[in-house]
Amino acid sequence: MDDQHNLHEKTDNADANKATTHVMGLIGRLFRDIHQSATPAGVLDPEQDGSSPKVDLGNADTLRQLAAGAAERREKKDEANLERRALNDKRRVKKLLETHLANEMWDELMSHVQPAAERGDIEFQLLQFPSDLCTDGGRKIRISEEGWQDTLRGEAAELAARWKRDLEPKGFGLGAWMVDYSNGMPGDIGLFLTWRG
Repeated sequence: MDDQHNLHEKTDNADANKATTHVMGLIGRLFRDIHQSATPAGVLDPEQDGSSPKVDLGNADTLRQLAAGAAERREKKDEANLERRALNDKRRVKKLLETHLANEMWDELMSHVQPAAERGDIEFQLLQFPSDLCTDGGRKIRISEEGWQDTLRGEAAELAARWKRDLEPKGFGLGAWMVDYSNGMPGDIGLFLTWRG
């Protein structure tokens, strides 16, 4: 019985070795075929005499023109994005100027403050708005100049007034800083309720 078991083991091992050899052969042929058919751009094909590249780059002027065209397209796309952003910001400013802080909105914001503290946060963002909502375009906020609260308008100004009346006496702070720059230009400002030590 042991001889028969050993014979099956030897047969199984031989079959496994044949299968492995076959698979390895297939893999080897696959890699060889891939390697032979995929010559990187600008690299000479080893079967050629070495005198001419497989890819003709033209001259440097051609490549400079290609790069300049790509830069111009990128610049136009950036300009279109800026125009779209400016239009969107104007709409947001108009809406924020027309929106008044209702008690329900205030209560909703305040319901998020304690969970933020429980997560370990020391501030909570009350509002995010375009810098154009400020009378100075957000300049005082960007440079942390005193009196920045006086530049707020609309919903942001109402939030600041509500903070001053209800929360400042309880030791809460109010901060504002840039939270977004688009293409190096001031974008959105965040208005934060703080409880730092």
